[in-house]
Amino acid sequence: MIIETERALAMRCPACGKLNHQVFSLFSLSGARTLKLQCTCGFSLFQLSTRNYSRYAAQLFCVVCEHLHMYDLTAKEFATDGYVTFACPDTEIELGSLGGRPAIQEIIRKEQTPLEDLLVSYDHADYFENREVMIGILESLQGLANHGRLFCQCGSVDIDIDIFPDRVELHCPECDGGLTIYGRTEQDLALVLELNQIELVAKTISQFNRNIFKTQK
Repeated sequence: MIIETERALAMRCPACGKLNHQVFSLFSLSGARTLKLQCTCGFSLFQLSTRNYSRYAAQLFCVVCEHLHMYDLTAKEFATDGYVTFACPDTEIELGSLGGRPAIQEIIRKEQTPLEDLLVSYDHADYFENREVMIGILESLQGLANHGRLFCQCGSVDIDIDIFPDRVELHCPECDGGLTIYGRTEQDLALVLELNQIELVAKTISQFNRNIFKTQK
């Protein structure tokens, strides 16, 4: 009998909105240690502990009610080839899933947005003039889009994105509004990270700068 020693977690970060896919080994729980998983933004996503490997205690932050929730898993639930879903006990909204690697990969595939697909394509490519800055900008745009904070003045939330080595061009197909965001320097990234939303100006092609978006901080 082959015992699967890897588990995987699928969970969207409550802080930045990034869809996380994290894999860990059962051996990381040896010695009564607590496993802690973090998003790349630094937010604590998930904690898991066990004392006797017959029951497992999971803890995660709920973006809906803004409280920590605790979940008790049996060894059978924890070791399933499928997955178990964590939901807010008050609203029953799904917060994340834990299970076998293939099952979680399928969840990720279904839940990924087009922008997240682009991130996967470009993340390891030698394409950008400043890779760290551009990946940071793309992840920030992803977080804004996931929270409904990337939209056009005309009312559309269906924003197209074109990626170039030194910039990102956002385009509204409804009214042809557009915005160019450069990603060459750390300052370019810092300006984007300051924003809590991006609203394209209808029927206008704009270039991103601090003055245009100073009211959106």
